[in-house]
Amino acid sequence: VELDLAAYEGLMPQEMFGGAEFPAIGTTPYFLSLGPYASYWFILQAPEPVIMWTEVTPGPLEELEATLPVLVLSGRWESLFAPGVRSRLETDLFPAYLARQRWFGGKARTIARVRLLDYGVLQAAVPPIYLALIEVAYAQGEAETYALLLGISTDEAAKTLLQTDPTCVLARVRSRQGEGLLHDAVGTEAAATLLLALIHEQHHLTSAAGAFRAFVTRAYPDVRGPVEEPLPMRRVQGEQSNSSIIYGSRLILKFVRRVEAGIHPDLDMGRYLTEKAALPFVPPLAGGLTYRRPGTAPMTVALLHGYIRSDGSGWDYTK
Repeated sequence: VELDLAAYEGLMPQEMFGGAEFPAIGTTPYFLSLGPYASYWFILQAPEPVIMWTEVTPGPLEELEATLPVLVLSGRWESLFAPGVRSRLETDLFPAYLARQRWFGGKARTIARVRLLDYGVLQAAVPPIYLALIEVAYAQGEAETYALLLGISTDEAAKTLLQTDPTCVLARVRSRQGEGLLHDAVGTEAAATLLLALIHEQHHLTSAAGAFRAFVTRAYPDVRGPVEEPLPMRRVQGEQSNSSIIYGSRLILKFVRRVEAGIHPDLDMGRYLTEKAALPFVPPLAGGLTYRRPGTAPMTVALLHGYIRSDGSGWDYTK
């Protein structure tokens, strides 16, 4: 079908259930290919302004660091979520941070409130790393829940973050243990190692209001390979809705950013195809991480699959 959507020129259709993004609307008729009885539900999103990225282009470290907000803790690093600091995170730092992230799906909506739902301490020693869930309420429409992996880095590690990935930094932090940077820790080797170890050991991490539970499937031992085999990590670049980490040539972990109550389709389908159908042509589900509070349905926070090296895109294959 061809639709006249010229009145919405510049907006980008996003499929409401799967979150897939479609090409931006132009002045020419918008073409969609539909099968019999098929339908799509779209929300029209404004494309991400380029200024969001140019504002945080790294310059001299001292100049860049001086522009960051300062978060003062009353005690040690673990006082990050104390009531007064928590309020500052919810009202100022989290909304500003979300607006800079490619995986945040609410850029075209007006944020009414951000609330910290729960957090767990993944590592208390330096560098401290936390798993956190936040609720984003909007002026219109239903609220959404997002998963964050937060860390505090100091000294040379903090300088490296400012040079290589300034968009991941939320604020400068001062505490009785010194100064550091509060940042998204997904791309750090420490966080990647901890997440894999959590799943490998099938550990249950108690949080302030619930628990994070890690699990593996029967396929995990074969997919992981010998325990003594090192698995160097690297973060996948250019993603839209989630964050992924590749471990050597064996595993890929998807850290789900927008989490929802109920069984995640990738978990449900992946477990069936791996443990029941045992299809050799799909990436095996090796494990994952879920979260649950008393009286609520579980949420899928991360999924671990066997890594299959890309042979190219469908476009490369057909041209």
